[in-house]
Amino acid sequence: MPHLVVIADEFGQFRREDGTGTRVAALLRIAAQGRSKGVHLVLATQSPSIDVTADIRQNVGVRLCLRVAEPAESVAVLGTTDALALAQPGRVVLADGERTRIAQVALSRGPVLINDAADHPVVVRDLVDVAAGRAAPSPALPTELFDAIVDAITIAATTEGLTASPLLGAPLPALVERADLAGADRSWAVGGYVVAQRDRPGVPAPAPVVFDPHRHGSLTIVGGPRSGRTTTLLTLAEAVRDQADAQHPAVVHAVDWAGGLGVLAGAAADAGVVAYRDFDHLRRTLTWLQGEGTPGVARIVLIDRYDALLRDVRDVDAILATELADLLQSGPRRGVFPAVTVDPMSLVGGAAHLGGMRLVLPVDDPSVATAAGLPRRSFALPGRAIALPDGDDAQIGVPRPPAAGAQTAVGHVAPLPRQVDAEAFAALTGETALVGLGGLDVLGPVVVDFDRAGPCVVVIGRSGSGRSTALATIAGTYAGSRQVVRATAHEPWTPGESPSLVIVDDAARAAWVADPDLPEALRAGRHVLVAAFDQADLQSLSFGHWLVRRPCPGLLLALDATTDRIVAGERVGFHPPAELRAGPPGRGWWCERGRGIPVQVADTTR
Repeated sequence: MPHLVVIADEFGQFRREDGTGTRVAALLRIAAQGRSKGVHLVLATQSPSIDVTADIRQNVGVRLCLRVAEPAESVAVLGTTDALALAQPGRVVLADGERTRIAQVALSRGPVLINDAADHPVVVRDLVDVAAGRAAPSPALPTELFDAIVDAITIAATTEGLTASPLLGAPLPALVERADLAGADRSWAVGGYVVAQRDRPGVPAPAPVVFDPHRHGSLTIVGGPRSGRTTTLLTLAEAVRDQADAQHPAVVHAVDWAGGLGVLAGAAADAGVVAYRDFDHLRRTLTWLQGEGTPGVARIVLIDRYDALLRDVRDVDAILATELADLLQSGPRRGVFPAVTVDPMSLVGGAAHLGGMRLVLPVDDPSVATAAGLPRRSFALPGRAIALPDGDDAQIGVPRPPAAGAQTAVGHVAPLPRQVDAEAFAALTGETALVGLGGLDVLGPVVVDFDRAGPCVVVIGRSGSGRSTALATIAGTYAGSRQVVRATAHEPWTPGESPSLVIVDDAARAAWVADPDLPEALRAGRHVLVAAFDQADLQSLSFGHWLVRRPCPGLLLALDATTDRIVAGERVGFHPPAELRAGPPGRGWWCERGRGIPVQVADTTR
């Protein structure tokens, strides 16, 4: 690729004569945009404390400072006073990013010798002299420095008889199918997932933009509404489906906090789609991602509106929010590769992206563009992005509608259904009974083992929460040898010789259930009591009640108030999260030995 080096000596004088500031702004545009286009800018001044502004320091990557007399001049260039200590002529302090080092400038004793026979000859021209000699209606220089440079280069090339090869290839299309991108069907292990077409100077053929999980670690997509941010995630999901192979399998977990990723549910490589404000599903997905997963399978995590998700999770569960942020930052080390979208305004408030690769879609606010790390203003065309850190323009590929396929067999973290049929489960054996479908990550049957649970099991919930259904399911699916007995407040149960499984609803209204010695009597006869309590009755239990004195295993269903949730948690030895206040009938937590498992109670009446 040809390079153009623009050298401006005595830049301070040039800056002072630029009354409107347009020429200085043009130079800064060269510094900001030129690196990826083969255009480079060299500025020289004798008064750095006056001429080197904050904009210049931000857009000039390499700064050199020879010996100066005042500390302010060294600080203006380097940010330190290191140049004050220089004594030898030609000794210079060079600042490159955050690193500084001392070097010796080479001594030139004559004009530069140009080798015209070289493969890449260097042509040196004074832009002012060339521009002044062109045929023009007025000898005055153009007001725009870019015009002067372009005209001077054109005249120089005509004078030398040079034929320019096009620096840029064909313009980016406004719409391109992902399947038409170069390398869209090759294995992702070769170079990554192909998601867009880039416009790279000096490369005439279309080049793909790839997200390589092992090289980039994570992908942050910055864009506002209707900018194409959700489409970019869907494009990445298609790339996973098309480019994964038997030797390099991958699955997709999605967190749909903007309402556009639901179409991935049931598609090939689907490992679970978390719907908006389904904190239970989110919690179980994070639990699975924190584990080792399936050996050899890369886990791609798509999160639409990560900034809004983190804000909402903080309001519900601060610990869960910390786990979410930590997981996404450290995920690549355990084979979890996040790709998230964020709203541009979240960057202004200090919200950090995940690092790695960035795609910045249309951003109108200049302050937002700066916070996103853009070298220039982004385009207004949906799907048109700037790929960072390279700075190339890119057009996101449009995905096909995902077709139904084989979801991942191992590690599919599905949402809890609103209804579960007890007949869908295999028959149980031993002193067990079915509670429902649930799990800490991947869903499976939740079963109560009465020999392990002890003599008392409780079901706690408000009216309409599914208490009676839970009792019916436990009684109907019990597989042991105990005799199932249904008791009420008016029909008390008395221990017999044969072990019994006693089922009682509205237990707070049954005086015989409040007997402090009931647990010992149950244990002595190998009986088990399954008692259902309304949440409103818990605070009225006497201090001598066996449920108040010692927690026991049980099922917590929907609770109305935070106070009820705390009291109920004390009765089973586990404090459920705040979202237990909502949910369909039968939604709850099975609590045992200080641990809670999300569950949807199975229904035997369906």
